[in-house]
Amino acid sequence: MKKLAFCALIGAATLTASADLQMDFSSAKDLQIKNHLVTQNGHWRAKLWNWNPKDKNHKPMSAAVVELQDGSLKIDTTKCPVDKNGEYGMFVLEIFSDDKAKDANAAYAGKNMKTSIEVKAEPSTLAELTPSYSIKNGTHYQRGGNVAFLPQWQKVEKNFTVRADITGEPTWRMTFTKPGIIWIRNASITFPAPEQKAVIKGNQILNGGAERGWYAVSGSDFSNLIGGHYRDWLGKIWTQAMIVQIDDKEAASGKYSFRLGDGGPQFQNWFRFNPVKFQMGERTVVTFKAKSKSGHSRLLFFAAVSTSDGYRKFFDIGPEWKEYRFEIPKFGQSVGNISGNYANKGDNQFYPTFWVDKTAWLDDLCIWQGSGEVKFENPSPVAISGEIDSRYKKTGEKIVAKLNIRNTTGAPLKADVAYRLLDFYGKELEKEILPSVSLAKDGNTDIAYNHTVKHLGPQTLLFQVTANGKTIDHGFLFGGIGHETSLVKRLAIDTHAASTAEFILPFFLDMRIGTARLWSQMSGANFTDVPTLKDLHNAGVQTFLNVSIDDKDGRYSSFSRYDLSSWRDAIRKYVMPYKDYIDVYEILNEPNIWNGYRKNPDPSIYCEMSPAEYIRVLKTARQYIMEFAPNAKFAGPTPCGTDIGFISNVLKAGGDKYLDIITEHPYRSAAEMPDYYTDLQNLEKVLAQYGSKPHWATESGIRSEEMMNDNKVTPYIRTNTAKNLRMMLTAYAGGAGVYTHFNFWTWGGSASWQVTATGATGRPYEYVPQPVLYGMRAIADMIGDEARPAGAVSLGFEYKCYIFDNGKERTVTFWKWNGAPVSITSGPEFRGTFYDVMGNPVKGELEISDVPLYFKTALSVDEVKKLCPALVPDNGKAACNYDVFVTGPNSVEAVVTNRGIKPLKGEIVLSFNGKTLKAAVPEILAGKSVRIPFRVPVTFSTEPTAGKLALNLNGQTFEQTLALKSLFVPEIRNVTIDGSLDEWKDIPAIRLSSPGNRIRFFNETTQKAAEWTARDNAVTADIKTAWNEKGFYIAVTVNKAEFHPNEISAARVWEGDSLQIAFDPLKNATKDSVKYDGDDFEYSIGLFKGAPVVYRHYASLSIYDSLTKTVGELKGEVVAAIKPLPGKTVYEIQFVPRSLSPFKLKEGSSMRFNLIVNMNNGKERIGWLQFTPGIGEIKKPGLFMDLLLMK
Repeated sequence: MKKLAFCALIGAATLTASADLQMDFSSAKDLQIKNHLVTQNGHWRAKLWNWNPKDKNHKPMSAAVVELQDGSLKIDTTKCPVDKNGEYGMFVLEIFSDDKAKDANAAYAGKNMKTSIEVKAEPSTLAELTPSYSIKNGTHYQRGGNVAFLPQWQKVEKNFTVRADITGEPTWRMTFTKPGIIWIRNASITFPAPEQKAVIKGNQILNGGAERGWYAVSGSDFSNLIGGHYRDWLGKIWTQAMIVQIDDKEAASGKYSFRLGDGGPQFQNWFRFNPVKFQMGERTVVTFKAKSKSGHSRLLFFAAVSTSDGYRKFFDIGPEWKEYRFEIPKFGQSVGNISGNYANKGDNQFYPTFWVDKTAWLDDLCIWQGSGEVKFENPSPVAISGEIDSRYKKTGEKIVAKLNIRNTTGAPLKADVAYRLLDFYGKELEKEILPSVSLAKDGNTDIAYNHTVKHLGPQTLLFQVTANGKTIDHGFLFGGIGHETSLVKRLAIDTHAASTAEFILPFFLDMRIGTARLWSQMSGANFTDVPTLKDLHNAGVQTFLNVSIDDKDGRYSSFSRYDLSSWRDAIRKYVMPYKDYIDVYEILNEPNIWNGYRKNPDPSIYCEMSPAEYIRVLKTARQYIMEFAPNAKFAGPTPCGTDIGFISNVLKAGGDKYLDIITEHPYRSAAEMPDYYTDLQNLEKVLAQYGSKPHWATESGIRSEEMMNDNKVTPYIRTNTAKNLRMMLTAYAGGAGVYTHFNFWTWGGSASWQVTATGATGRPYEYVPQPVLYGMRAIADMIGDEARPAGAVSLGFEYKCYIFDNGKERTVTFWKWNGAPVSITSGPEFRGTFYDVMGNPVKGELEISDVPLYFKTALSVDEVKKLCPALVPDNGKAACNYDVFVTGPNSVEAVVTNRGIKPLKGEIVLSFNGKTLKAAVPEILAGKSVRIPFRVPVTFSTEPTAGKLALNLNGQTFEQTLALKSLFVPEIRNVTIDGSLDEWKDIPAIRLSSPGNRIRFFNETTQKAAEWTARDNAVTADIKTAWNEKGFYIAVTVNKAEFHPNEISAARVWEGDSLQIAFDPLKNATKDSVKYDGDDFEYSIGLFKGAPVVYRHYASLSIYDSLTKTVGELKGEVVAAIKPLPGKTVYEIQFVPRSLSPFKLKEGSSMRFNLIVNMNNGKERIGWLQFTPGIGEIKKPGLFMDLLLMK
């Protein structure tokens, strides 16, 4: 293995004997540190340095210290001075390989880069993990994302994939911009050589020759759809499905093959094998044998990473058995005769998927990665098939598994049989050795096993058959559920309106799902009705229908129409027949993201979406529907994301008169990122202005997998199940009346948002519940509909804890979403019962992880709140965040936040210009902040004011060097917005010109950065700011030879040459915030159709100032003039007070501010110039610069 070493990694003189990858600091006899350079035996290992393009005279490293301490490497930058701008530049810890590859591309291309490190920091800080290496035409910085370094030790692991076009030796970087102390230990980075990669050896297909029946295969047909046909998203009707059978009359080898029936003229359904693990950059080979019934069939093989990603190739199949081959030299790279590819998106498996137009037989499928050849082999010494009699049973009931064990050796043998029962966590619940079986030559035997279900949730019944020294696994996935049958309406699933009742109802009824969201089918050709509504409603399920605008061409469904008269006829024909079975009508889907999705095909017919246009459509739909359903309830505006600004705009503009229920789609990476509970608190404040209308989350979810190898719950499914359930519990804790999980279709996708799994029971085309459905059933059992949210308990940054109260008992749900799991043993004060995520009682030690747990008790809410902090182990450390901000010409404010669980109290000391100021820090409860103002005799100018903060909390000391810096904005008398800049001659400009200001656009799909020419690299921007009581003003001169505006949509003006400007008026964003808060703004300003356009993407909520601000294209609230001139473009902008509120335009006011200059080369957006990060790549207002209004 080729090794990389952190400066911290090589603390030990040698690698530990137990593992190449681990290094520590227990021995450091041949480690040398000099001038921040770490060497071992004369070789560079790592170097700490500082990069500051804004101030080349800045010399902070003389005050930086790198040393060994208590078995770790300590990096201390607390005493480093600031530069002329009050900044520290960027500290870079660069790590070097211990040897060099002769050919970097051959050595590294497509490889997995693995990193592991234990870190802590005081104070808490963010660091960016960024491997880098040379590529053609530049350097690629492979973003690893920000990592929060906390005061307690934590292990950080990251996996990367090296780009295929690498040309130089990789280095690994950790960068940070805030001074502090960082400790590092037990760290490693490795690039496994190809022959040593963790490639699964041999054929990964479990049942490539049909000898094991329907084991580890999956298919889709149209039997679960009403009418036995499929209607696609454009409305086309497909009536012919490829049906797969096991054939004992045809076989290339062994006794059986798969018979793939006629699939029709185009691929619409499939036959799929168990998932295959892949390594990026590895050779991947697929071989199979096939034969056509008619003499010529067209067969498609699809290595399906997802519904759309992967490799595809068509084969012409002849009348005789023949082997066909499909080879990808380096997985992830394009192949000349194969369509598609896979740009690395973090997946690690694909589903081998087949389809034929005319009947053909398939046999002997073999798939492997790595060098050499692998030949297909039929199961030996035994072939195991079988089935389980039910997808799930109630506890106390029996489930029966039947196995057929067939001797394939040609000689008599004895087989030993055992089973293991595994739960959702992969833990063994039971195991037993069953009677052995004797098999004659070519003989087989049937065995049956009756299992009494005792455990709730998904379980794997894993049989293990051993013969001739070889063990073969054969697993079934089933579940246990409780006996309660009442439906819980707060639990909802998004499902397909064309599913048959026989298929869909058992999942709703048995999992206690009380609400269904369905879609009207009036977009695209062949409108159809929604008969499933009737079956669901009659079964007691609450139904709500998402109603789309009728549109024969589904490609234009992201536009509204001026003329909606035909919609009335469509609603009458396709919706009215089911009026008695629809409880709620939800109007349109995610209209807040329609703008800019496509170019308007005909502006005389189609119109862009906006809050006002949504209200027009909503009002029209309400009018049409109430003609036949006068008591109907209406829901909306269904924004993608918890877009409180869009919701507020719709309500303020009159939508509150037409909406009975407020809906939103809270998609995010996890319930805590960004924090959903905080969003819901803000949403509730907005809704309180309109009579506290009920709020539903009507679509959200995280991907799952269609099949699991040997039907064992995978870590991927376990993690995503936990994320989905945390979203639901957070929604209910935040007051959502309904949470709708996406989704339940009638057949799965390879890695889709699906609540069912396949290949689990031994029967074809049977769908079983995914673990998330059992988790939803547990929510029904734990809190039901009766338990109301009773508040959150702050347990520190890494934990979440919510209480529900049904009047008789309290239910607490809690988890640790960040960092490694911890274990505790609850004391006798916890009078009640703990349960796992599936509803099973837990006794003894509790493991608190990202998977929710429950605690049910008769204790009161107040008693529970006092008790819950005991769920967090005490590590004896104070966890806090702190910072100091400029608040006025002679004032600063220290903000201290308790990120732990124990109350904090102590003293704060600020030192400026030789003067020392002290103040007491009052008690800060968990999760709370205090603001401590100081009057300081500091004269502010464009130069930063240096100082020092010392904080003593609970006997622990934290120190930080300060540089109080703002963008000082002068007052100006009068400004005419005309683009001439005559009034600006006395205002100094800030120039964006350094490499640190230049950001090349990186395409996540292609994994390529935009190409910049020498002319692009020469672009600069001069920025001036000013203010008066009438507005905040910005003048920008972009020195760029050509001007290329975006002409697709005003909503996407940022894709052309343009500006994006953002404000954090309350300066309340933290450094690790990953979205805008409710007080923030973002604007795009550019030319569209030859005229200036201002588009507001985000606006502050009315809860801060009672003012509702519209999002979308603005008319008058922000005034802009744009002048493209030879060699440059001039922007002049006025933000009136309302467009910045709650920020106040008065002397001494301060907020955070950022601006980027978007660049387009005439074909595409290639990147931008920026003040600071936080707009272009990811929304992080905590990284904006401070702005202070001065006379």
